[in-house]
Amino acid sequence: MQSRLCDALGSILQPNLNRCMRAGNFSRCRMPGSKRQSPSLHPFDIGLRHISADAHHKVNFGKHRGLTYAQVLTGHWDYCKWLSTLDSARLDVQLFQRYIRRHQLFASVVPGGGGLVDLLGHKKIDFGRCRDLTYTQAFECHPSYCQWVLLTTQNNWQMRHFRMYIQTRISQQRTSCPPKRDPKSFDIVRLPVDCARLRKSGRSVDPRLVMQAAAASVDAIHTFDGTQLSMLTCAFATIDPHNRPLWNLFAEVAESHIQASNGQHLANFAWAFAYAGRTDSKLFDAIARAVLRTIHYLRSKELGTTAWAFAKAGRHDAKLFDAVAEASVPIMHNFDAKALANLAWAFSKVGRSDASLFESVAAAASSRIEEFVPQGLANLVWAFSKIGRDDAMLFDKVAEAASGLISRFNPTDLANIACSFAKIGRNDSQLFGTVAAAAVSIRLSDFESKDLAGIVYAFAKVSKDEPHLFEAVAEAALSKINKFNAQGLANLAWSFAKIGRIHSELFDAVALAAPLRINDFIPIGCSTIVWAFARFGRTDPKLFHAMAGAALILIDKFSAQDLAKHAWAFAKIGRSTEILCDSLAEAALLKMQDFSRQELGMMSWAFVEADLVPTPVTRSLLAAIIAQVRSRNWNGLAVDSGPQPFGTVEARCATLVLGLIPGALRNRYHQMNFELDIVIKADDGTLVDLEIDELYRRTQRQRGIDSRRDWFFKELGIHVVRFDPFDEVGWERGDLAEALQALLRSEGKALKPELLSPARYTHTLSVSPDCGEAGGSPASLSEQELRFSLIPRAMLDPTAYSEARRAEDSARAYWRCAEVALRWPQRFQGVEAVALWSDGSGEETSEPWLLRWADEFLPVGAPAAELRPKDAKEGSSGWGSSFVAGGELEVRPLRGSWHATDGQVSGVRASALLLDLSCMGEDAVPSLRSLLEACLASPAPALADSGVAVVRLRSSRRPRAVKRWLRDTSKQLEVQLGARRIELHHLLGDRETERTAVFSWQGPPPPLSTEPALDETGGAEKPADEDEEEEDAPGGTQ
Repeated sequence: MQSRLCDALGSILQPNLNRCMRAGNFSRCRMPGSKRQSPSLHPFDIGLRHISADAHHKVNFGKHRGLTYAQVLTGHWDYCKWLSTLDSARLDVQLFQRYIRRHQLFASVVPGGGGLVDLLGHKKIDFGRCRDLTYTQAFECHPSYCQWVLLTTQNNWQMRHFRMYIQTRISQQRTSCPPKRDPKSFDIVRLPVDCARLRKSGRSVDPRLVMQAAAASVDAIHTFDGTQLSMLTCAFATIDPHNRPLWNLFAEVAESHIQASNGQHLANFAWAFAYAGRTDSKLFDAIARAVLRTIHYLRSKELGTTAWAFAKAGRHDAKLFDAVAEASVPIMHNFDAKALANLAWAFSKVGRSDASLFESVAAAASSRIEEFVPQGLANLVWAFSKIGRDDAMLFDKVAEAASGLISRFNPTDLANIACSFAKIGRNDSQLFGTVAAAAVSIRLSDFESKDLAGIVYAFAKVSKDEPHLFEAVAEAALSKINKFNAQGLANLAWSFAKIGRIHSELFDAVALAAPLRINDFIPIGCSTIVWAFARFGRTDPKLFHAMAGAALILIDKFSAQDLAKHAWAFAKIGRSTEILCDSLAEAALLKMQDFSRQELGMMSWAFVEADLVPTPVTRSLLAAIIAQVRSRNWNGLAVDSGPQPFGTVEARCATLVLGLIPGALRNRYHQMNFELDIVIKADDGTLVDLEIDELYRRTQRQRGIDSRRDWFFKELGIHVVRFDPFDEVGWERGDLAEALQALLRSEGKALKPELLSPARYTHTLSVSPDCGEAGGSPASLSEQELRFSLIPRAMLDPTAYSEARRAEDSARAYWRCAEVALRWPQRFQGVEAVALWSDGSGEETSEPWLLRWADEFLPVGAPAAELRPKDAKEGSSGWGSSFVAGGELEVRPLRGSWHATDGQVSGVRASALLLDLSCMGEDAVPSLRSLLEACLASPAPALADSGVAVVRLRSSRRPRAVKRWLRDTSKQLEVQLGARRIELHHLLGDRETERTAVFSWQGPPPPLSTEPALDETGGAEKPADEDEEEEDAPGGTQ
């Protein structure tokens, strides 16, 4: 037996023997086949020799005819156990039974042992440079060391055991393969390999060549070694992956080669079978065991390929992936671009997010991003987005690289990279722009259906509307609508609905195609497609009927989001049924803790809006929702506001309420997704919902919905007040304001009583085109409305105001400026000094009221001064309103050190300017311009570079002319003074023809244009008759 083994090893040992002979160490070696007296053998060695001598005998009976004893024993143990129980008279059966019994005897020496190879393969070497490696690891990874073991003269028992293991492994290989490699084998392999190269290059392959290659491979299947077989499987995975008989044969033969395969062969086998869509469990299990034995000797490419293959085949072998991760991280710098993409893709595909692995992949990929091909870039970011890992540096580099390679991307890669960025929430404008341009430039008719759905899904996910792209996708999708699968149809409809693009023809096609695939829909697909159609108010009967049936079947698999979307969609289009609502309610009760705030709001809105009689289960659901809202503190206002219509009765009512109640808000959403027309927050924190009932609310259906809504809000602790602004015949009430105020007073316990003043007065307002801060954005409409509201009686009692004004009529300017400071204190924030410009006739009373005003509304001890023309005579009047350009000013300090010398002022600069003039008519604005120029352009200006001014102006008596006056005055203040945040008010202290202007200045007035102003038609603006009918000025009457 030993001579036969030595003959078999001759070709392997000859190089080492030649080296020994040249080195003069031949005496230490024994030639193969030489006769020499063997030392006494250990009994265990004798048993091993008996087993190894019989291992190569072939079975000539049964279904495993032609295999050796060792092959049957190691590959078909169940058959061996059955055979050992037979009582047969056949000699060949008895010989094999004896071999099995001997194997069992020696296997018992090592617990868990199999055949002879399994018996010793897991034992560790405790000597030499391969110390602590198992016999199998040393044999497969250190062939030169095994050659030395066979040649060495050392003969201790450890060396004998290892030597016997090596001889047995080589014997098995020699008995399973011919002694010499058949040169024709490579010729057979070359044909399918060449065909595969043609197919990968995009060229067609003659099917007859593929059939010829398959037939030749089957005939010579047992003549191939591991290298040839792995090459063969890889080739046929590309050219003939669906030939089941061929792949069954490949699987059977490959299993016999796994034990003797190196890392590259194992990776190739795994890749080929995974790429061909084969998931042969026994083969992949054998590959996994072999990989685990040699994991530390696998190269970077083999690690990446093996992980990719197992993920592709859907085999999540935890031990294998743990070992691959552990082995990959230290050598990540050796991975090339393809191996990095394969490794990341594989781990994310099986749902693993090993932090250290992905950190290493991100760092390595970022450093060699220029080596990636388009598919590699798409796979890389797909892997990171799949596990929700946003590596900023990696994604930035991928976006930059992809933008440069965008012309080389195929449709699938375009869709994948866009979806990956969208899923992670990265809206890279440059990348998405280039993707859209590339997708349109490539004929979208060449896109697969899944790519069309994927690319619009990505753009909709990041709310990026590309009209040309969506229109082109819609046209392409219509031509191949029957090729979309169920999820593709759902994603297509969702994308167009999310971005708000209505394409009737596309939705019609989806509505017809979806019911035909109703059995293919998964829960998320059902909820997505009904949400999309309900978003546009489409009530396609066939579609919703089919989806309702599918929902009843899949209801147990619905997530909280699916339940919420389904309930909302059917309620939105008015197609809710009792059986569907009850089923959704029962499922929702079991998942109540899984609902987010938005999903819970959708559920509550749906069951309130559903035009159905409440059932016990729906009542239980609403009660559970109310409990969740209270426990999670979701009973407040949402950040978002609803649309604010203008010109409607609701808008007019809102204007009245906002003028009466400071802090009232219009068209705000509750956190449960209900819109509140007007909401007021009471002192105790209670929300008051004032609903303006339009005419449609008088229908019986809407009354039922409103009743359920009011009950729901009542249970949440929200006070609902309803106001009907129409009379019995449907006309708007003539006493709208009086009726609304009466309703508010009647609800005084719920509202703030001190905010409801019995006095009736209004504010007339005109806002300049730029009503924001200088250089800033304009204030929102809601902020303007809140700013122009009444003052609580506790701050300014109208009755007390009237009495004080009559008793102190000479200080009307104080009351006017005090009312402005009370109503809009934010206008005076940061003001530290104030200046007064008056007619001069009231100089005896100017000092006390100005200091009184400064003490109340400015910091304690704030400097105050009076401005006047330099040559004004004492006791004269009217000079304030006739101040002309080029005039000089002097400062009269009332408090504080203004350092006035010869009409010049330094140090303190006023940022508030109050003007108390008796006559401010048509020449008011030019006089104000001259005043500001004199105050700001002097070497030592009296006013700060920016501030706020309060001035009384005279307006027209006629109501129609007042509107034009408000608009024109606001425009003049803006053009001539450069004023910002202009407000024209009718205050309590103003007479019928008076208005108070409040505006902000920013630097000296701008230079005036000498050209005549042009109207909207392009001609010079003409003065209009004050009686001319015109539209309301911006801002209207508040």
